Amino acid sequence: PPPLPPPNHNVEIKLKYKTEALRHVKLRNAYFRQATQAYIHKDGALARELSLKGREHDLIVKSYMNMACKEIMEESQQQRTSKSLKIDLHGLRVNEALHLLNTLLTVHSIRGEGRCLHIITGVGNHSNGRIPKLYPAVSSFLTHLNMSFTKLQGAILVAL
Repeated sequence: PPPLPPPNHNVEIKLKYKTEALRHVKLRNAYFRQATQAYIHKDGALARELSLKGREHDLIVKSYMNMACKEIMEESQQQRTSKSLKIDLHGLRVNEALHLLNTLLTVHSIRGEGRCLHIITGVGNHSNGRIPKLYPAVSSFLTHLNMSFTKLQGAILVAL
């Protein structure tokens, strides 16, 4: 296989935004729990108000995740002329990772030039039950796109 590109700072980007996103996830969840309790106690006005606050925090969470994806994509743009690309999806949720991967594949859609994409998924050590979620989802996604790839431990190598 071709040499891998030098390490990038995707992990730092994700952690920077993920920390803030997690703070808002906790707030969102707390507002939704409180809204549920208000509804159970037949206080519809308070339930609505709390639910709206929860939705506001949900939008903030999505915004942070979008910013992380944007920065990772900008970093991958800098690799555009390289023969090999690398993207670290480790730590993202499946839907976020697949969205980012789909965008990356669209941006780097030039095939037949001997290029490869090294996708880091991790092995699932941080997943519930230590069961990998990204690795099988990415494999399935690439299979659906009829792309040839090689499975590695915690990573996938794709021929573009």
